[in-house]
Amino acid sequence: MTPEPAVQEPVLTPLHAELPGGGVVAGAWMLGEGRLTVIFLHDDGADLDAVMPVMANLGLPEAHKLAVDLPGHGLSGGGDRLPAIAALCDRLAAAGRGPFVIVGCGRSAELAWALGARPDVVALALVSPVVDGGALPGTVLRLPVIVFLAAASPTVVSAWRALRGRLRARWVSISMHVTHEDLASCADTCSRQTASHLNGFIRNVLAGR
Repeated sequence: MTPEPAVQEPVLTPLHAELPGGGVVAGAWMLGEGRLTVIFLHDDGADLDAVMPVMANLGLPEAHKLAVDLPGHGLSGGGDRLPAIAALCDRLAAAGRGPFVIVGCGRSAELAWALGARPDVVALALVSPVVDGGALPGTVLRLPVIVFLAAASPTVVSAWRALRGRLRARWVSISMHVTHEDLASCADTCSRQTASHLNGFIRNVLAGR
């Protein structure tokens, strides 16, 4: 029997970004060719380790991949999320690491949506999004958006569909037979499927640029 090839662990490069005003955002890079950067935002109560399974399975050598610890989580400092992550994007753009695709999981969907108002954000991915108050912040966006829905959590799915009906964007919806908790936390049971759909979505974004 021929032995199976060894699985190579992804090569990670740490990020420690000091921001204006003294804030710090920590993260981990998987560096690629750099046609764009995919930024992964974890759900509340987690850290960047939660999104690593999807990031590791994404492949997509055309892109840099970056998982960040949101403010108040992991190795990042405290403070408001939107100014901190926007300042991080400013710093990355100045270093030639844009444009960006933002991946928001669970309650970070609102943050991802707010960042979508930036001219250097070219697409969004919302993984089992939870939106407090039934509204997304900022203006209506006309970006390509892929939404991963947890079919085993019908309350979350129906809430999102009601919200989507009031928005205008180029949507792609992927329904997966998992719970909201598993999908938003990027559990191993769904990380490969999420990564596969995300890969195709980002490739289409790149083809359109």
